[in-house]
Amino acid sequence: MLSIGLHMPQAFNVFEAVSVITFTVEYVMRILSVKKDRLHIYSRWCYVMTFFGIVDLLTILPWYIQMGMTIATTTTQAPRPSQQSQP
Repeated sequence: MLSIGLHMPQAFNVFEAVSVITFTVEYVMRILSVKKDRLHIYSRWCYVMTFFGIVDLLTILPWYIQMGMTIATTTTQAPRPSQQSQP
């Protein structure tokens, strides 16, 4: 039985990237839309430290860490010397 991942291997990666970027835009917009309220001692930092703010961050953070590690490993790998058999 063939898997859809074998037919369209990049489809899931593209879907994941689009989803995380969309969710990141929404998260940043939430942070930027919070008004500072001195009466209730509420600010952007307070939203980020709420349960939902932490859950939102923990939802997107693994993807960015993975992408950062992938980029770091691909850019820092030194080319390997070719393995030539000696006669």
